[in-house]
Amino acid sequence: MKKNNLIKLSGITLVALVLMLASCGESKKTDSQNAQLNNNDSAKVTTAAQQTSTTANAEFQKYVGTYKSAAEGNCSIEITVTAQNDGCHYNIKTKKKTQEGLIKITKSNDEVYFDFVGYKSSDKKQDVSAQFSNNSIVIENYGNAQNQYTNFSECDAKYIELPKVK
Repeated sequence: MKKNNLIKLSGITLVALVLMLASCGESKKTDSQNAQLNNNDSAKVTTAAQQTSTTANAEFQKYVGTYKSAAEGNCSIEITVTAQNDGCHYNIKTKKKTQEGLIKITKSNDEVYFDFVGYKSSDKKQDVSAQFSNNSIVIENYGNAQNQYTNFSECDAKYIELPKVK
């Protein structure tokens, strides 16, 4: 039994030794050649990252702009959407507060939905969400008896429409 294990071990050792000797015959690259190869790889990675960022920004450009509610008084809401390398960002201004954050964009069939990450509804149960349609942001302001929530307590309207103004 021990003799068979020794033979197997010797065979593996012999294969490893042959591979090591074979690799000694390979040509060695100079430090400048290695640096050049590393620079080329880095350039490829940077270019790919830039293309991804550029594609993402082009995708988000259709959402970029300022959206204002038509309602005056207490229900005055302004949302500014900007495109950045990590996605779309929002700045929501109301009479009660101003807040910035990231927009999570979800597409379902031909519909686009925004989740304003971190911007809590008036009852602080959930992040405020909206639908993007025809260059407007539409927010369902409150739910019903079975699904109770209020996004903006200062507004009485069931739906708040914010058309793009610039």
